[in-house]
Amino acid sequence: MQRILFVRLTIVVALMSLLLISCTKDNDEKEEIKVGFLYWNTIGDAGWTYEHNVARLELLNEDYVSSAPYIECLESDDSTEIAAKLNQLVDQGCKIIFSTSIDFMNPTLAVANANPNIYFMHCGGYKTADNMGTYFARIHQPDYLAGLLAAEYSNNDSIGYVAAFKIPEIYRGINAFAIGVLERKPDAKIFVKWINKWNDPVVERQKAIELINLGVDVLAHGQVSPEVNIVAGENGLPSFGYNSDMSSYAPGSHITAPMWNWIVFYKHFCKMVYDKECQVEETWWGYEHDAVKLSPFAASVTSDLRTMVENRITEFKNGAFVVFKGPLYTNTDSLVYAEGIQATDPELLSMEYLIRGVIEP
Repeated sequence: MQRILFVRLTIVVALMSLLLISCTKDNDEKEEIKVGFLYWNTIGDAGWTYEHNVARLELLNEDYVSSAPYIECLESDDSTEIAAKLNQLVDQGCKIIFSTSIDFMNPTLAVANANPNIYFMHCGGYKTADNMGTYFARIHQPDYLAGLLAAEYSNNDSIGYVAAFKIPEIYRGINAFAIGVLERKPDAKIFVKWINKWNDPVVERQKAIELINLGVDVLAHGQVSPEVNIVAGENGLPSFGYNSDMSSYAPGSHITAPMWNWIVFYKHFCKMVYDKECQVEETWWGYEHDAVKLSPFAASVTSDLRTMVENRITEFKNGAFVVFKGPLYTNTDSLVYAEGIQATDPELLSMEYLIRGVIEP
């Protein structure tokens, strides 16, 4: 899904570079554009694809968008099937196509190369073409904020986290969450259970229960489903969602959730196509573009805690605060960053370690 796999530093170093390309210019008159979306799974009512679809529906309010068809891929990683569905969107006359899963990267590149007059944007990957860029958000920023709050809800300084894959995106998110926790409670421990899937409620439930049995009193996760929140609610524990607001599944438990705000990307790139000013962008935005956010807070979040979070968001926006800076050690006590040293984007995008305070029981 949204994995960033085997990041190539030579590509990532140029993350924010822009390569000018020409859009189709049959005449100078602007015309409404049809925008296509290829989804990783069914829309559902929470999670990764649901939030992409929320943004798609909002995009339809723009007067330069004529329609926005979508196709669901049902969690497929079959390149032939993915390419066929992308070509369906091409055949429907889409002028820009958003490909919303890392599993779609190679087939998206192939279809883009075969259709030079259509603009493609791929979510979470690192390959580009003359008419294909990438987009992703700095979700580690709200992950860190969730950690700040999680520390305040833990009475025994033991917090559990259910994680999908051992890949840079997830390492980055867990570490950011842990940095937030440890900022408030330096002696806290964050226990991580891996499931190697984005969406498996049965295994997510099992791992959440294992964490509770270890003695954690707060649960968080990076999954598509809200199962971890449901388990937390059943056991009277506070919890943090992911991808979207999951409070309806655990109204007495859910505190907030780190979320993507995809609409800012979709408006930006669609407007470029409409204005016939296309350029290939490898875009990685955070709070400075309102590309990430937290879901509405639970009533239990005090005004002081809200102010703390809001102040940090302001610092993210003006560049006064970064999550990853020294001194920072791995959980095997190796120094990653000395005092005052900040992580670079290539280093963040290739992260393959957990920080001190994170335990894999």
